[in-house]
Amino acid sequence: MDTTTAIATIEGAPQSSELPALEQRPRGTRSATRIGVWSMQAAAVLLVIGNTIRLEINNRRTEIEVLKLVGATDGFIRRPFLYTGFCLGLSGALVAVVLIEAGLLLVARPVSDLATLYATDFTLTRLGLRGSGILLGGGALLGWIGAWIAAARHLRAIEPV
Repeated sequence: MDTTTAIATIEGAPQSSELPALEQRPRGTRSATRIGVWSMQAAAVLLVIGNTIRLEINNRRTEIEVLKLVGATDGFIRRPFLYTGFCLGLSGALVAVVLIEAGLLLVARPVSDLATLYATDFTLTRLGLRGSGILLGGGALLGWIGAWIAAARHLRAIEPV
């Protein structure tokens, strides 16, 4: 008895005509889950970068007050913090790319062996140049945005006495 016949004899099991409908349902769920995970990761990056910039601003509070006393604008004072956020986001993304590629190198052979055992042609796909570029650019952009938000908010609160 083959598998299809065995499944057909089970009461309540989906029939082959119902399988395409069942197959389509998880795709929407996977897409929504993927967007949710990306959003949470982006929010985490913004919070970490923002908190780091806030701490840096607090460490340089007296220097910022002196700069404001001599006439420096908030934009002039904000610039080094934006560079810091950009570099933090870019370096975090670079670490992520390296870890992803190293992980893929470590598991590529065992996954290939497992796929051979199950007689499938499954292979792992690497990030590639485009994917790495998107990850690096997105990390740098998130770092810059997080620094901008934190610097704008905390520099506004600092007024020389």
